[in-house]
Amino acid sequence: MPFFPTLFINSSVPAVKYKAFDNHGASDGVNLILGTPTNATPITIGSLTLSDLSNNGIGTLNVIAYDTVPFAHHTITTLNDLGLTSLTVSGTGDLAIGAFTDNVKTLTLTDNSTSTYGLSFTSSITAPNLTTLNLAGSDSAAGSIYIGSLVLGTQTAFTINNSFASLSYIGCNTGSPAPYLTTLTLNNTGTGSLGFYNAYTPYQHNLLTPGGTPANLVAVELPALSTLNLNGGAIGINVIGDQVTTGITVNGGTANGDTPDGGIRGILFATAAIGDIAGDAVTGGAALNYTDKITLGNGTNLVQDNGLGNVNITLGSGSNTVVVNTASTIVQGTASQTTAASIVSTATPASAESGHDNITFAAHTLATADTVFVGYAQTAGTSPAGFAVITGLNSSSTGSDAIVFAADPLATGAVNQLPAFGGFGISLAFAETAASLHHHQIEAFAYGGNTWLVENSGTHTTIVELIGTTVTHNSSAAAGVLALHG
Repeated sequence: MPFFPTLFINSSVPAVKYKAFDNHGASDGVNLILGTPTNATPITIGSLTLSDLSNNGIGTLNVIAYDTVPFAHHTITTLNDLGLTSLTVSGTGDLAIGAFTDNVKTLTLTDNSTSTYGLSFTSSITAPNLTTLNLAGSDSAAGSIYIGSLVLGTQTAFTINNSFASLSYIGCNTGSPAPYLTTLTLNNTGTGSLGFYNAYTPYQHNLLTPGGTPANLVAVELPALSTLNLNGGAIGINVIGDQVTTGITVNGGTANGDTPDGGIRGILFATAAIGDIAGDAVTGGAALNYTDKITLGNGTNLVQDNGLGNVNITLGSGSNTVVVNTASTIVQGTASQTTAASIVSTATPASAESGHDNITFAAHTLATADTVFVGYAQTAGTSPAGFAVITGLNSSSTGSDAIVFAADPLATGAVNQLPAFGGFGISLAFAETAASLHHHQIEAFAYGGNTWLVENSGTHTTIVELIGTTVTHNSSAAAGVLALHG
């Protein structure tokens, strides 16, 4: 291992400057020891400046922080090192860093301490050239790695690799922190969650534990985002202001973890920002004739897409909630609150279905609940424009799956089975007529081996095609929620 000089700081100082007597800053390093093993007083360094003779930044900074007082932390108010590629914290103390600007392409932050606070950047990291951020470490006591605000430059692709043993979360500044970013990849192989949150209280780790109050997700404004890749364990992100209308792709088929702050993984495509969803979230939605593609794994997923175009959603075997083409407001909830009643639409009416929404669920147990909120059909007739096609829902007397007719909270009663006719157009027209004569009643007919549902609120008609799911009069609705019971 290379030899790095060591700086000992035992009390607060306004400024510390270190200059290496060479021109190899990228390969240089500094060890910084704050306090002694018996230290009980937080130390503040007003500014820490690290460079070589040519004023290049120092590549490696190893900090050993000592503190015997839980939650007390040492502070570096401003870190001046434009070439930092690796920061490692160890010891018993916590370290808080304020403003920091870095010009490197890859930065690794490691917290190997045994502290109760962890490593935090309480102000921001401004990184105009950064393309890869690695978060690592073994601090699993109560610590965390926190970045108050991550501000990028003109990068079009950015990756975060998280292998930290505890919680890693990132805040956000007002406005777009990455206006040119088209591809965002989040890889979580750690045992904790990787999340973007809008507030940080270092002493309230219960905000990120099961059973605690779900932490708010920060609204990350990414106007050019077209591809979101999610891999590994629990990830929480809520992207707003996405102006891409030619189709957004979310690849999360291998992301099977649930966030500990409420246990919901969600993807949000909406016309307005909806925060407080404890999971992965994106706002946007494809324009007419374009298609959004969303794939998620076996976690507890929430997906909302209110775009005018088509959407293909493929989800795993966990408990999923899908909202398509409705003006619903999603009510914040914990894992135990993700029921149709707690996430019901508050808008009247729901938005019109302009494209076809193809929703596919993996095989799941009868006790596992999948819920789909659907909007109304834009055009009725033999070839209706805009309806939901749903594959994989269970329909059983002991099942938990449901369909919410978001345009009609008054939909109620047992499903009315209609006879089959020779052609699809005739069958659909008959069902639409029956629905128009019996508002709030759900009509069903079979065609091509599939079940079609038609419901009329009095002003709007909702059409749903079910593939592989049989619905009879044993299924009934209440307050717009159709429980699939055979």
